[in-house]
Formats: sequence, structure tokens, C-alpha cells
Amino acid sequence: MIILNNSPTCSADAPFTEGEMASVLMDASLRVGIDKVRVKFPFGRRMGGPDMWSYARQDQSNGETYGRSHEPLGFGEVTIFFKEAYTCFGSVEFNPSKIIYDGKRLATWEETQTSFVDVLRLTFPYFEGNDDPNEFKITRLDLAVDFEDVLDPDRVLQDFARFEPIRGRKPVVFQSPFTGTHETVHYKAKSGLEVMAYNKSVERKDGGRTIRIEVSLPGKELTAFGLDSLAA
Repeated sequence: MIILNNSPTCSADAPFTEGEMASVLMDASLRVGIDKVRVKFPFGRRMGGPDMWSYARQDQSNGETYGRSHEPLGFGEVTIFFKEAYTCFGSVEFNPSKIIYDGKRLATWEETQTSFVDVLRLTFPYFEGNDDPNEFKITRLDLAVDFEDVLDPDRVLQDFARFEPIRGRKPVVFQSPFTGTHETVHYKAKSGLEVMAYNKSVERKDGGRTIRIEVSLPGKELTAFGLDSLAA
């Protein structure tokens, strides 16, 4: 079997079996890709008027104001959020794999850090006082591994639906309305932790047999593992 060095995308000289996929996932040298990131930061003052934001509203029960806007970047876009209450926080959410590769492959963490410089630059017209990297916190991080050629994607997903990666949680299973084959198996905890396996080729409509294994880590999990800062 051949695994591409320093790449979050796995390929093999023959189709992956379930056992080989498990071995790759347990390999300490495996480098996972980044599918989505959200970063939160305090700001001193929100710039511009309501026209800058695609959505903005005030909660009449507590006086909090919040909203969002979108900016194109690369092949994708960046979503910019704000919340004004006792303290003011902004955040950005983006998919580096979409921005850099149009979703055709996964971005590495190093590539994600590089793209974050451009993401942060997009926020400058929206906020004042958000340039201290020590105050930036990662509140969502989606880690993923793609297996480019899987022997039997439906069997892999059926077996994944019988596992229990999140204790006590049953999976939500999505099947093809035409063939009945498994397309997505999704586990979600109350904390916001999510574990998913799905047929990426169905989403891409490329006729292939690519399976993506994905873990979405919310802020609480990132803090628990000491991974909520850009440096970590």
C-alpha cells in the first residue's frame, strides 16, 4: 500500500479494504486535512452601518445585537459574524479545502494557517481592534481524511453505522433513494462533537469511490485538549 507522504489524502496501489482503512487511521504518521475552521476574537468597535452586513438583528429580550456577512475568497467564501453584548466578539468561519482546492482535495493545517492571513485581512473593514493573535480562539475545527479508492463503500458505511464512536449516541443514516446504499453515517454528541463517514464521491458526483472520515471538534472539546489557540 502507498500512502502519500505529508498529505491528508490517502491513495493505494489497490482499492482500500476496511482493515487497511483502519490501519491508516491508527498510523501515528497520518496527517489529517482541514475541512472547516471557526476563529473567534474580541473587537473594540464594529465598523460601517447595517448595509455592510447581509443579516443583522437585535434580540429584544436581552438587547444583544448579532449578524453575519460573506466575502468571496479563492474558490470559496468566508463568513464573518459579530455579537455585541456585555462584551463584543467577532468570528470568521471558512473551509480552507474549498478556498484553496475547490473541495477537490483536503488542505493541510499549514495551508490553513497561510489562508488565514487572507481571511483575517477580509475582516479589517468590519472591525476595529482585532489584530492581537493571542486573543484569537479556535471554536470549531473539522478534521478529515479521504480514502480515494475504497473496495466497497456501502459495506464500510454499514459497518460504521454499527460502531459507537460517541458513547450512547445512535447514528443518523442517509441512504440513496434509488439504490438504498449508505451515503452518510453521522454521530453527534450533546457537546457538539460530531463524527461522520460519508461517500464523498456522491457529493462530488464524480463516479468514484472516495470515503471521507470526519471529526468536528467544537470549542469545548478543543479547550479540553488545549487546542483552542492558533499556536496550539
